[in-house]
Amino acid sequence: MLNPRDRLRVLRLVMLAIYENGLVSKIGAGENGGREITYDYTVRKLLPAFELDATQPGSFVQGMTIDLDPSWSLDHLGIAAFIQDPTSLRIEGASADYPVAKN
Repeated sequence: MLNPRDRLRVLRLVMLAIYENGLVSKIGAGENGGREITYDYTVRKLLPAFELDATQPGSFVQGMTIDLDPSWSLDHLGIAAFIQDPTSLRIEGASADYPVAKN
């Protein structure tokens, strides 16, 4: 039997996705030629935020600065965070907030 002090670290990766809603694309040709299609939840940036050791109890707070492209509409940006096992890629928890820019 393993001694609890000898247990291996169980790492989880916290990922952030910055997404934008309301993107419009004008279709120039084909069966949808002349139409406009609106896209929501278009991921603009996906980045690893930090690692967590799942064997350590308690809460964790981490500040980050994320550069946003000036062409993105701040009123239409959202953020999603999820905790992922880097080996199996299984998502173990997630949360989202929209819009990020609130008055």
